[in-house]
Amino acid sequence: MSECTFSTTAKKQLFEIYNAVNKNIYGFGTNDVKVITIDNLIIFSAHHNRVPCLKALEKNYFTLKESVDAAIMKVFKEQLHEQLTNKMD
Repeated sequence: MSECTFSTTAKKQLFEIYNAVNKNIYGFGTNDVKVITIDNLIIFSAHHNRVPCLKALEKNYFTLKESVDAAIMKVFKEQLHEQLTNKMD
């Protein structure tokens, strides 16, 4: 695998798309996102704040919290894929 060189403008656009989807799903964006490109893969490395209501479920409803967390992440990935497909021609 070789690392691709994306222009600064392209990486900024990727960050903006990622952050917009994050805001849509979670209600807030991220400040720390690193965009890595290898061959035909785009990897986002990001630091996220937890959804506050999920923390309330953690102690007594751990399995439910894990299921909700997984469902939210799935929706996030679907929306991110859709936005990347539509905006990165």
